[in-house]
Amino acid sequence: EGEPSNLGQKLEDIGLIHQLTQTAGAVSIHIPWDIPQDYSAIRELASNLNISFDAVNSNTFQDQPGAKHSYKYGSLSNIHKSVRDQAVAHNLDVIEIGKKLGSKSLTVWLADGSCFPGQNNFQTALKNTENSLKEIYKGLPEDWNLLIEYKPYEPNFYSTVIQDWGTSLMLANACGNRAFTLVDL
Repeated sequence: EGEPSNLGQKLEDIGLIHQLTQTAGAVSIHIPWDIPQDYSAIRELASNLNISFDAVNSNTFQDQPGAKHSYKYGSLSNIHKSVRDQAVAHNLDVIEIGKKLGSKSLTVWLADGSCFPGQNNFQTALKNTENSLKEIYKGLPEDWNLLIEYKPYEPNFYSTVIQDWGTSLMLANACGNRAFTLVDL
């Protein structure tokens, strides 16, 4: 009844939709929103509902609870290496969560950019992002894919590091043959 308040309730809603339509058999969870309290129970619930876990999403567009650094000026593109390292580490932690759930892909939902002219050096931000994504790619299990999500106009007003799907494709190609562009309209 009403909006789901935890991952189990979300899965139950998806399970009902899947039961009615046979079109919702996989779910992509977002970390830190959907961290399971009990991995075995969540996997069992998903299995009982005939749902698998698709990609895990790292939500690098928001500050992480308890994190030392803020992503206010970017995560993977940030000019400070300590912030980029924190964002890479978060993605590697998300991979570990995905392994526990049976996922085989990591989606990097990256919304780094700027809100006014002069806030970022576009070339530096893009190079920092590429290097960060390559570090994440190195941490992928051999049977996993990296999905670099391009979201037009989200959330910055002046510029985004990934300005179009071609930039996302360029970044994916720089990482390796298991990296792809994901376009969310």
